[in-house]
Amino acid sequence: MVTITDPRYAQQWHFDLIGDIETVWQEVSGAGIHVAIYDDGMDQAHVDLAANYDASLHYAGLGSDDGRHNSGADGHGTSVAGLVGAARNGVGVVGLAWGARLTSVDYLNDIQDQSDAVIEDALAWGRVFDVVNQSYGVTPEFSDDWDVGDPGSYAWQEARGMARAVTEGRGGLGTVFVKAAGNEANDPVLAGYGILGNAQGEGHNVLHTVIVVGAVGRDGRVMDYSNFGANLLISGPAASLTTDVTGSAGYDPGAWTSSFGGTSAATPVVAGVVALMLETEPGLGYRDVQEILAQSASQTGSAYGGPAAGWEAGEWRAYGGSWNGGGLSFSPSYGFGLVDAFAAVRMAEHWLEMRGGVAATETSLVRASFSQEQSRPIFDFADARLSITVDEGMVIEHVYVTVEITHSYASDLTLVLVAPDGSEVVLADGDGGSSALSGDWTFGVAALRGLSSEGTWTVRVSDGAGGNLGTLKGIALEFLGRPEGADDIWTFTDDFPALLAADPDRAQAHDGNGGSDWINAAALADPVTIALGETATLAVAGRPWAGITGGIENAVSGDGDDVLTGGAGANVLRAGRGRDLVTGAGGADDLSGGPGGDVLQGGGAGLYHTEISAQVYRLYLAVFGRQPDVGGHQVWVQRLTLGQMGLDGVAGAFIAAPEFAATYGETTDEAFLTLLYANVLHRAPDASGLASWLAALEGGMTRARVVLLFAESPEHQAATATAQAAYDRVRDVTSWADDVFRLYHAIFDRDPDPGGFEGWTGALAAGTRSFEQVVSGFMGAPEFTETYGAATDDTAFVTLLYENVLKRMPDPEGLAGWVARLEDGMSRVKLVMFFLASPEFVATTTPALAAWMAARGEDDVLRADGGADLLSGGLYADRFVFAADGADGPVTVTDLEPWDVLVFEGFGMAAEQLLAAMTQQGDDVVLEVAGETLVFLDTDLAQIDAGMIELA
Repeated sequence: MVTITDPRYAQQWHFDLIGDIETVWQEVSGAGIHVAIYDDGMDQAHVDLAANYDASLHYAGLGSDDGRHNSGADGHGTSVAGLVGAARNGVGVVGLAWGARLTSVDYLNDIQDQSDAVIEDALAWGRVFDVVNQSYGVTPEFSDDWDVGDPGSYAWQEARGMARAVTEGRGGLGTVFVKAAGNEANDPVLAGYGILGNAQGEGHNVLHTVIVVGAVGRDGRVMDYSNFGANLLISGPAASLTTDVTGSAGYDPGAWTSSFGGTSAATPVVAGVVALMLETEPGLGYRDVQEILAQSASQTGSAYGGPAAGWEAGEWRAYGGSWNGGGLSFSPSYGFGLVDAFAAVRMAEHWLEMRGGVAATETSLVRASFSQEQSRPIFDFADARLSITVDEGMVIEHVYVTVEITHSYASDLTLVLVAPDGSEVVLADGDGGSSALSGDWTFGVAALRGLSSEGTWTVRVSDGAGGNLGTLKGIALEFLGRPEGADDIWTFTDDFPALLAADPDRAQAHDGNGGSDWINAAALADPVTIALGETATLAVAGRPWAGITGGIENAVSGDGDDVLTGGAGANVLRAGRGRDLVTGAGGADDLSGGPGGDVLQGGGAGLYHTEISAQVYRLYLAVFGRQPDVGGHQVWVQRLTLGQMGLDGVAGAFIAAPEFAATYGETTDEAFLTLLYANVLHRAPDASGLASWLAALEGGMTRARVVLLFAESPEHQAATATAQAAYDRVRDVTSWADDVFRLYHAIFDRDPDPGGFEGWTGALAAGTRSFEQVVSGFMGAPEFTETYGAATDDTAFVTLLYENVLKRMPDPEGLAGWVARLEDGMSRVKLVMFFLASPEFVATTTPALAAWMAARGEDDVLRADGGADLLSGGLYADRFVFAADGADGPVTVTDLEPWDVLVFEGFGMAAEQLLAAMTQQGDDVVLEVAGETLVFLDTDLAQIDAGMIELA
């Protein structure tokens, strides 16, 4: 259990805004992740920073830097560093990624005083880090020096250095740059110069390689100073309590400050979350990180569907994507929302699998550029437009929009990008004051993430005042993203109910392009129920949320006690933490339950051969005087196995049922006990026993408790053991596999068709048909007549049985014996059943059964991910995967079959050694090695051989 003992932690209010960070810290702390603080240096000996500081990565390229702050006035970088990674050491404050390694690069003082080549190289040095925090910027005044679209500008040159880092960093996955949006909004002095806080006015803020961060206060609303724009990706809390230069220097005396803030403080909060994400999944590309942050961010500030409020620069709007039943919501003040550490980390854990195992990197980025150079006059109180049509689409991640304008009064103008679906993104509105425009500027748009680039795009320039004219001389669009495809991820977060209230259409979505799709509910901590199929449904905490038509194949859930059920096809089901029930249903499925005691069912086999199954069976007999119906038995077994209720609760539910009242009625305690003795133990009560139970009831013991104790008494267990074991065998569908296979060979002289095989085994397990009825049905089929003819003579019929079943002529004694039994009244159905069960037929068909199962290929994969998991593969050849992860167990397999495969990951033992370590314990096989306990129920050790074992 990770606890935070740093004394100032309780005052670090920003942690309250970013999700359940303490749950995240139970597993990740940023360990192994290197975060660079590009700033004004750092107090590397600070008591909260020294343990995490890594001097080995100091900049040493065309220039060099030791990362130290140059003077006591340079405390900015020290404060930033504490928010990212102050150590969990029981002293002072704690950082988001308190296990990460920190390195300072004094970019603002030492590096920027050197040559342009050194500046570019220092930014390229970012490639040696996993994350670079840039809590700095320049005034967003749309200066030509900071236009990334102008080759040779400062911004263009520095962007080249950062491009190298995202291409080469992290082994090609890309260094993640996190940058402050800036603090110039709503400044009356700057506004007098036409500087309004539009983050587009600083070139680095428009880059696709950068996560641009806005700032919110304690109430989750945007701070008045936080710059805005369509280029923001996300927001963070402007944390104030952090580390400071030790001593009298810095912001406050001592070693900590409570007066830090700005987007400079919000940015390291996001950088810390990124470090946690990368520890969780080191294989993420930098573009994956951006996408996850956008998808996992939480709504904040004004309500979706309502007007902007406070200092917000615009209302929330939905653009592209398949998020919470509709498009991703975006605000120019918050980007895609407030960073949520819990949601981001949980999504990161499963992201690559949902993306087909391929990271999104700079080299895999798709680009397409278009331009239109026709001139359009800009008249007073009128619009000028230029359009570009894109014939082949991509899924947008970023758009560069370059607009060339001449105009005599900049603040008259509003520039808007209009998407093919009519969505509008404001690029600039009243920026520039009284200055004249002559040239171009490149804007960056993050807001359209998830939208298709196909269609007609328009840049509209509106002149909202009189007296000044100009010309729209040309536009260029560069789209960056990934190829369009049919594989979609439908993400749901805690924001869904609020979004649904404003947009009821989000309750029903349609996936009409096929592919292999996912429901991504990894960010949800409440219990989730997902059922896949042609219409996939999602419910949370018992409340229906959404339905998606068109067929969804895969699903992942979060930290609740979840229920995931597959459809008829092949599904991948990944339940997160909690005690989950994961059922593959039809098709070849891949199942895992995550940490926690889970139940994984590859098909409809059910949960049998366990003590819980026996307890429910005995309780049915005690309360209702009958064997359980299959559906009821499995419902109660699942609830008990998952810890949703205890046996006392089941007993209470049983005696509240009308069926109990019909049996026991309204009686006195003595009459009730007498009936219990008669119905459960099948005898009259002994005097001392009756007196003892009467005293217990008078002392407050409930009747439900008494019924349970009778059901679980040694006397009742001994009396029902044989019948209970038989019940489990006949209800377990895998128990019928060999019988039905042999029946096909005996009657039709062929292998089963899969549909018939599954239908007959299912009917037998469900109890809707007895085996004798199934055999009789087979013998009434036309195919039987074709094989056996119209043999009305008993001798001819028995002879054909020998020929077709045993593949030999009858011996005289055997022929005479079977004919005599038929003449004595045995039915031909019973005779066939005897032949089916004969050792001779079993021996000859066993290899054929194994070969048939093998020829069908692998069916389900069941992965024991940690905890006391219960695995039931069902029919066909399943793969059970066990990891030596030290998690609490044991792991129990209810239905191991000879054609199944056992995969051992990290056990460090050969197959023969694992086999030798297995022991027969009663009806079960047990393996206890490498700190793990595996139990194979109702299994003979002789059934397992080294050929069933694979090592990974």
